[in-house]
Amino acid sequence: MPDGAWKVFTGNQIGALLGWWAVECHKKQHPEIPLTKCAMFASAVSSVFLGSMAKVEGFLFEECITGFKHMGSKSNEMVKAENGGYKVLFAFEEAIGFMFGDRVWDKDGVTALPAFAEMCVVLHEQESKTPWDKLQDLFGKYGSHYSDNSYMIGRDPVKNKAMFDNMRVLENGGFPTSIAGVKVASIRDLGTGLDSARADRKALLPSNAAAPMITFRMENGIVLTIRGSGTEPKIKWYSETVGSTSPTAEADLSD
Repeated sequence: MPDGAWKVFTGNQIGALLGWWAVECHKKQHPEIPLTKCAMFASAVSSVFLGSMAKVEGFLFEECITGFKHMGSKSNEMVKAENGGYKVLFAFEEAIGFMFGDRVWDKDGVTALPAFAEMCVVLHEQESKTPWDKLQDLFGKYGSHYSDNSYMIGRDPVKNKAMFDNMRVLENGGFPTSIAGVKVASIRDLGTGLDSARADRKALLPSNAAAPMITFRMENGIVLTIRGSGTEPKIKWYSETVGSTSPTAEADLSD
């Protein structure tokens, strides 16, 4: 940073930078393959930054169930798709997992680390910028994505299940219609297969009653997801909003 301090990036911020760098590398290495034939993926609890970028740049973006086995399988599926398939450029999870390129259908730090290092060198030598500077550029172009994620300990599986069951009947026998004074626009419940934003009210992602994950999409654009960890005794939550500037996005989510 300009004041000499170190900046620790979140997994979502690293994912945004590597996603941009994957596109830049592809343009130089494979100009014959248009971005409309390229694809990127992120887990359902990660930032939607790649989705925002895809709307501008034209590549395919899809979210997947948490876990690289799902993103790896989706990558393999898209490569073999009809009409020539897609070239997979990048996939990530917010919990520090990155699949850069198509050498390995799994999170691979051995590939991601040198890619990030190369990006840093190019930014320094060609633009006199740090990764933090570049991230602000990307937020200016694709929207300032701000996330606030955390967890609570949940050691009792029975109580954990009851918590999700209670959310489903919290208000007049159904989901809450507002949270912290903000109206809920739609709800996706992957424990039951519900997605109220869709005409058929069926979620596109696979549902699993043993792995509940409930997403509240708020009218002000904030997205809040609550899920049980698949590997630890934790209840995790993930929230994100997109604003015109980073301070605006952070303020919106904090409020």
